Amino acid sequence: MFKKDLRKKYKALRNELSLEEIESNSLAIANNLLPLAIWDKLYFHLNFTLQLKWNFRRDKLMKIINFLMYFINL
Repeated sequence: MFKKDLRKKYKALRNELSLEEIESNSLAIANNLLPLAIWDKLYFHLNFTLQLKWNFRRDKLMKIINFLMYFINL
């Protein structure tokens, strides 16, 4: 498959996601961050794609990161 074909395929799949699936995927992505050995760092760079291509909720991810950073810095 060519790159442009893959883009079309996955864009169509993202567009078919329900709000509940997006919420569930967002939580799963955030939970996958927990075991990473990054929580002793002070600075993070998060790279998000264009909003139209998001298949997760950035606000959920940011809330979990802020929550974790709060308890690490106590």
